[in-house]
Amino acid sequence: MPDHLGFGASDGLHPYIVANGYSYPSIDALRAAKNFANTNEVTFTLSNKFIITGYSGGGYATMATHKELVTNPSNYTDLDLATNLKGVIPGAPPSNLSTVMAGQLINVADYTRPDYGPYILLSYNDTYNLVSDVKTLFKTEYQSIVDDFYSGTKSLSTDILSQFSTIISDSSEYPVDIFTDSFKTELSTAYTDYNADMNLGTPTSTGFFEKIIENDVYNYDPGLTPVFFLHLYQDPIVPITTTQSAAQAMLSHGTAIQGATLAILDPHLYATTSSPIYTNGTLADHSTGLVFYHLVMQGLAN
Repeated sequence: MPDHLGFGASDGLHPYIVANGYSYPSIDALRAAKNFANTNEVTFTLSNKFIITGYSGGGYATMATHKELVTNPSNYTDLDLATNLKGVIPGAPPSNLSTVMAGQLINVADYTRPDYGPYILLSYNDTYNLVSDVKTLFKTEYQSIVDDFYSGTKSLSTDILSQFSTIISDSSEYPVDIFTDSFKTELSTAYTDYNADMNLGTPTSTGFFEKIIENDVYNYDPGLTPVFFLHLYQDPIVPITTTQSAAQAMLSHGTAIQGATLAILDPHLYATTSSPIYTNGTLADHSTGLVFYHLVMQGLAN
């Protein structure tokens, strides 16, 4: 389990949903484990075989790490991926940012996690230096929340989320309404422009939507490694369409995938197939999906 930036030993804001911010620490952790197992300090050995897995943000980290490994294999010859990487198991991954997750921010009035949008904006601004004062992109009544994100003492799901109660409860407001009218217009226009033909014809003023596109991790060739998606069909936080688009994109590359590329949906378990399985389910809770993921993931891993 990698100690991701901004957590544990490191300071600063976690680079939330930044692909390289997840892939590099994960690969470093893998190498560190191998090195540690080869010392006299421990009594265990490693087989060098591994899977990559995680849920929700960890599902995004899973796909970001896999994408980095298969896109730049010459950088990771020491890991002998063809022999040692045995599977990839993303659980409810928000992998399609530019279409699905951006759509939640812009178009879903009753979205229960409007705090994710500001978190990604602050993370990307720290990573890419988009604007000199990120507070100017927030409406006045939400600017103080920026300090809470950086405090290091506030919980996202309680202290920060509660301050967006109006966005959650008012059906006339959307998560994007946290931002100024001009920035909201920029995001909505870029979203419409890009999703018309998967090409952003007009650059944005801040460059934020360009970075959203850059950090998509659903549309890559997975190579020959088995990929198993675990995702509740009715997940209201990370929609199943992220997994569906990822499975379809992977299959479109034409690679002969060993094992299966699956969308696993409640309440069924899995089957081996060369095509995604989309099965209606009734469970509609992101946290319930975590339990489902753990149970099925361990069976797949074994």
